[in-house]
Amino acid sequence: IYNYIKQGVTRRAATGLVITIKNDPHKILTARDISMPNFVYGKKRGAIGIPMTFSKKGENKTISALRVLQQEVFSNNAVNGVMPIKILDYDLDLILKIKILDISLFVYHLEIPVEIAGKYDFSSFRMKEHRFLNFYEFKYLAEAGKLRSGVYEIVNIYRRKLMGGEVFESQVALVNQRLGLRI
Repeated sequence: IYNYIKQGVTRRAATGLVITIKNDPHKILTARDISMPNFVYGKKRGAIGIPMTFSKKGENKTISALRVLQQEVFSNNAVNGVMPIKILDYDLDLILKIKILDISLFVYHLEIPVEIAGKYDFSSFRMKEHRFLNFYEFKYLAEAGKLRSGVYEIVNIYRRKLMGGEVFESQVALVNQRLGLRI
């Protein structure tokens, strides 16, 4: 991986979702990662993160988001054929595009209706204990070292955009630098 980074090669793509409930943009869906750790990518077992998974390079953002939802949010529903696909009818707002190590990560905001959040059980074979956290809880978890690498930075960029602020290339570069050093 180090050689790919050194050469500036992007080998993989990934998609992350900042999922909020309609009219409550300050709480973000999270879960505890129970999958195999991958320390190269800052993924440790038990860390709290947002729904995020690998995608196909060049893939449509709706298909990538659907994969994330199937694998990390609505797994049981997907298996039973009752996936709430209608939530993807809403536009996915790009929050951040960043290159981390040899991966291009696209993070989108997905707002789900209250009735969807209450009707379907969140489930995943890779994540458990799904719950919505506010910004202060993210800060506490980051300070305690309980967040997956990069999640706190993603949440802060989302919060900045929510408050009407712009995200500049220098801020994204700084986040990438911090992540690279931490991972």
